[in-house]
Amino acid sequence: MSLSTKLLILVILTVVVLTVSIGIINFVFVEDMILSQKEEEYSQLAREFSLDYNGNIQQSYELIDSFEDRFGLNVVIADRMGIILYTTVIKGNPWGGEAGRWKNDNIYVPGDVREELSIGEISVYYTVNEKYNTEAMNIAAPLMNDEILILETMLSPLRENIVFMRRFYMINALGAILLGLILSYLISLKISIPVSKLRIIAQRISESDFSIGYRGSANDELGELGELLNLIAEKLRIAFKKNFDYDRKLKDDFEREKRSERRRQEFLSNASHELKTPLSVIQSYASGLVNGLPSNEQEAHYYYRVIEEETTKLMELVSELLEISTLDREDNPIKIVNFDIISLIENVKKRYEKDMQEKEIKFILSTQQDYITVRGDPYRIEQVIANLLTNAIKYAEGEKGVVIKLERDEKKTIVKVFNTGNNIPCEELDKIWESFYRVDRSMPRERGSTGLGLYIVRKILKMHDSSFGVRNLKGGVEFWFDIETF
Repeated sequence: MSLSTKLLILVILTVVVLTVSIGIINFVFVEDMILSQKEEEYSQLAREFSLDYNGNIQQSYELIDSFEDRFGLNVVIADRMGIILYTTVIKGNPWGGEAGRWKNDNIYVPGDVREELSIGEISVYYTVNEKYNTEAMNIAAPLMNDEILILETMLSPLRENIVFMRRFYMINALGAILLGLILSYLISLKISIPVSKLRIIAQRISESDFSIGYRGSANDELGELGELLNLIAEKLRIAFKKNFDYDRKLKDDFEREKRSERRRQEFLSNASHELKTPLSVIQSYASGLVNGLPSNEQEAHYYYRVIEEETTKLMELVSELLEISTLDREDNPIKIVNFDIISLIENVKKRYEKDMQEKEIKFILSTQQDYITVRGDPYRIEQVIANLLTNAIKYAEGEKGVVIKLERDEKKTIVKVFNTGNNIPCEELDKIWESFYRVDRSMPRERGSTGLGLYIVRKILKMHDSSFGVRNLKGGVEFWFDIETF
């Protein structure tokens, strides 16, 4: 089943379940809710009447008429014995009226209602007119002079309105389901098609097929990812072509060609794996947003933040792959100039001061001179120091310290970057310079790296004919390299 089909089914099911659930609630609870609302409303009217009533019925005609005209209520005032003193009801007619009003007759008040009235409470009870087979809601409230007020309303019109509301809801529900079908289909296409295209492109790259490209027009993160995948595919295609041409010239050395091919396949496989991992996370959280999984705005914001973080990681990986491709170009010579390496290290250190402060890492730059002039490409050497310092910050443990030490003689300046923490297993020391290699592959993605930083360091230092290495020391690990002193 395709992603778009799954999204379509899930969204449709969500719409149907929500619509049916709301319908069940409407049919089961709406009548009770409306009756409860009316009880509260009419009880408040009775309470206000009891506060304004002074025992003179003639002076209350205006208020009684407003109950009858505005709210359609029948009003009865009786004494505690149930003898009617005043009523707006025509005798024998439950709908009230202006002529033939009757009084001096008895009205039935249930015993439990009388008890509540005796303690000053307002009571609600229901009665049935047997002649007209109509049910009525009655609100009884105590008045002064041991009199009682009864407000009566017929429930037939109210229930007719409830039936109309239910029918109206059913029509709206059918329209909502139909609209949900259309919208879910459009949303599933909008979300799933670009993600599926990106997945297919990543899969083709893993199979060394660079002929397919992303053709989306969306001006968003997915569109940007598609353009970056197109760019990396083109760069890899060019790099592969150059490597293939080079291998053809070395047919006499079959083993060397075989090893080179194996390295290329491993690089491509690792690159594809690293590309697909954040894409899968983006696809998963995007699907969650489509399916309405976030239950509130805060949770939805978390989904958006995860997609943004995974996009940033993917862009970082693509940038490093592009950097490797640039370093592999034959027409990309390094630009050798004289520069002060101490100032360069200070500039790099300033960029990472915030990270070191957040992790409470103590930084020390150890040198016996104010400046040391060396010969090299300052941009590339800055990349080397930045990668080594980032690596040291990432793996600093224990007392959390990072030390950069400079040692100079007439020919070479040695740069040492030390961080406290666990030693690297001896069998791993020679492998950490390889592409996509990590000492601890079980490390969480939040802390783990792409595995390309030290690989880029090795390439740059080889371009400078520099020696470099790594060694375990007591309490930590030290990376070092040398560069020509001017």
